[in-house]
Amino acid sequence: MYSTHIHQQFAIYLLNKQCLSNNLAILLSISGGQDSLSLLKIVSDFQPSYQWKIGLIYFDHKSRSDSYLNLQQILNICKTTQLEAYIYENTSRISSETKYREWRYNTMLNITIINYYSKIIIAHTLTDLSETFFQYILRGTSIDSLSSIISNVNKDIKIGILRPLLEFKRSETLWIVKKFCLPIWSDYTNYDCYQTRNRLREELIPYLQQYFQPQILCKVYSLLKTTKADIEYLHKVTTKLYFLVKHPSFIAINYWMFVKQPVTLQYRIIKLFFKHNLNLKTTTKTIYDTINVLKTKRDKTQLFNTTNLKLVINHDWLYVTVT
Repeated sequence: MYSTHIHQQFAIYLLNKQCLSNNLAILLSISGGQDSLSLLKIVSDFQPSYQWKIGLIYFDHKSRSDSYLNLQQILNICKTTQLEAYIYENTSRISSETKYREWRYNTMLNITIINYYSKIIIAHTLTDLSETFFQYILRGTSIDSLSSIISNVNKDIKIGILRPLLEFKRSETLWIVKKFCLPIWSDYTNYDCYQTRNRLREELIPYLQQYFQPQILCKVYSLLKTTKADIEYLHKVTTKLYFLVKHPSFIAINYWMFVKQPVTLQYRIIKLFFKHNLNLKTTTKTIYDTINVLKTKRDKTQLFNTTNLKLVINHDWLYVTVT
């Protein structure tokens, strides 16, 4: 069964993560490209031992005039593997990459719930991870958002989204394709460098590898794992502190205990305070403006306004009132 080093690494992944136990129903997203067909091959090789129920899901974005040929290839794969398959077409002509991604993930989550799949498996590689990392950096993201790149759980409904190829480069999945003669489909739109992600893949990352850091993909992965661990720790500390500083009965937090905390924890406590009590998402600027006012204008009462809500300091407590 462990016919290649990638199969062996996948077995180690199953052993260490313990996320794909016996008799699970798993939904595998495929595109017809080298990464997804490599993953399908590996998962299919392990299926007899683990007795998984495997379902395939494919999205036709209709971004090319010849996309029907790609669809035909997917249908041939479904017929050959005799696996349950779900095929969706972009009938609304979604144009942006972000909306494409939202459409795909929402559809997969719905299929998972309706058809009782336990896990979603996506063929993201180390290369994909690095592309996403640089997209986030160029967008001006926070470390919280960076840590979410390698998250394995959908926070809203607790469905496992697994990426077992994250430690493999595209060169390794291409090796699998060649070794087993897999019928991959090359999408020429992936080489259109007018799209940011394609330019990162074809130009920026190779440039960084050649002139700055040959192991840039591994370095990015290492950074993201460390960041994720740090953020998980900060979340736990924030939650503990929040329950220490919050008022036992009212929507309020202890002012003096709050201002003694480091700024990063003050930021997270305020963010949690608004979210927990008011289901209110606040911008980073709003939170930091609030923290600065709390530090410099102790005697002021009205510190923050949104619709009919007012943040007020009274004696030792910082609380919310409705005006």
